[in-house]
Amino acid sequence: MGAAILLVGLCSACGIWIAQDRIDRQNASVPSDAADQLATLDSRKQLRQIELYYGKSGVLVEEWTEWLEGLVHGKRFAASLAVTSSILGVGCFFAANRHGQDYGSPTTR
Repeated sequence: MGAAILLVGLCSACGIWIAQDRIDRQNASVPSDAADQLATLDSRKQLRQIELYYGKSGVLVEEWTEWLEGLVHGKRFAASLAVTSSILGVGCFFAANRHGQDYGSPTTR
């Protein structure tokens, strides 16, 4: 089970990384409007509006939202997926090893 999680996770992460690299190369060749790429927190006017309506906590929530959105797209998502699958795979190996030592050894019978 741990090997399957590890294999699928790392292969998926590689596929996502390669696909995002291809998308980045395509986007680099197409000129775009810089104003379209501004995040909410990059605009002073929008940041002030958020702070007026929701206070400092609204700005903090907006920062967390943008950070989380960055983790589920592109190369950051691939890295997150690789780390998560590695942790889960190693956890499965560790649990299987502990289970084998507790119940499978002839000295505990």
